[in-house]
Amino acid sequence: MNIPRIKTIKNLFDKLDTNHDGKLNKNEQVSIFGVEVKQSMNLRDFINTILRKGYMDNEGNISLNPSPQNFGRYTPSIEDKNNLNNIFSETKFADNINNHNQALDSIEYAKSKDIKIPKILINFDSHSDIYIGNDSSIDSKQGANIANWVNECIADYDLTDVYWVIPEKMVNDKELKHIINGKFQLKSDKINDSTPLIQNLESDNIKDLNKGEFIQTFIVDRKDGKLIHPNLSETEINEMLFGKKEILVEYTANKKLALKSFNNKKTVYQEKLEDGRDRFARVNIHFTTENTLADFKNKEVMTTIDMDYFSNSGIDTTSYYRDNKNEEELNIAFSKTLQKMSEAGIKPTIHTTCLSDDDYLPSEDIPQATDFANSIISSTPQKNDIIHSYSRTHNLEYNYEKPYKGI
Repeated sequence: MNIPRIKTIKNLFDKLDTNHDGKLNKNEQVSIFGVEVKQSMNLRDFINTILRKGYMDNEGNISLNPSPQNFGRYTPSIEDKNNLNNIFSETKFADNINNHNQALDSIEYAKSKDIKIPKILINFDSHSDIYIGNDSSIDSKQGANIANWVNECIADYDLTDVYWVIPEKMVNDKELKHIINGKFQLKSDKINDSTPLIQNLESDNIKDLNKGEFIQTFIVDRKDGKLIHPNLSETEINEMLFGKKEILVEYTANKKLALKSFNNKKTVYQEKLEDGRDRFARVNIHFTTENTLADFKNKEVMTTIDMDYFSNSGIDTTSYYRDNKNEEELNIAFSKTLQKMSEAGIKPTIHTTCLSDDDYLPSEDIPQATDFANSIISSTPQKNDIIHSYSRTHNLEYNYEKPYKGI
């Protein structure tokens, strides 16, 4: 395995840091990038600059004299138009968003128009947007951010199944595929913290996504969106959900003790929420690719596409994955995904397309991604993007008492 990308960038940073003070001063930056700067640059700033400005290619090679980055455009082909019509002609509501947690605003809007919310979510994304663990609950004041909005969606709309459609190149990335399929286990010494759902948690049951999906079943606490108890047996799940066995919902871990040594455990039996729903339910998280999609014919689903599914700057996956496509590659990827969605019989009731234009999607791809997003909406009965104001932003506070701003 080659040196991870983040180490490659750090090695270059250390080499360029001639003063060895942990930052690149103004003169050092001018000698590297050839531009005047106002302040010094630390390692994190350097990483962001390398990735945003295209100094690192998809293979992890760095050049301080990269080729110019050109803006691309997308015009659907006849085949694309047929697939777009086949997929979205019956969609009841579609929306273009900038931050993925704004999909919750879109769903709230659809609900306000008496549109039935499907129990199945299909998310095309290079991130699961799901957090798991004992601290994975949604803050009642801050609301869901872009990293855990699916947790809130599961809890609020009683989702039974979430399909995380992972980019094919990401699944086959030499540094990431063994993590996703569970061959290498991600571990953290912060054992009471939450972590993003990125891999198969069954270390004794290795899966290969090139051969088919794998499913992980969790118990969701609908009170706060927390996902707990992965991959229990059917017997254990039923005992918990039917009130025959207590459910461990939270604990404070003593980090100095072994992983299984906990104190202040809190367990409860199944109970009712104020709205009459069961507090605890099961949800299936499907790990899949567009090549191994299930058959969704005649199934009510909602879909969402994060444009970093197609082209990813690597801004937050520096150690593992980057896939910055050029104009031709991006258009080919759009066409392939539409074809795979059509073949799988996907006809969403609700759809959102997220531009992720704050670093995740390379800036030169924004016009082309916008073209694609607009082509989806124009293929729906709605025809135009109608929502322009949202209650949620990237990671800022969201006030639950504040009503959805509307259109």
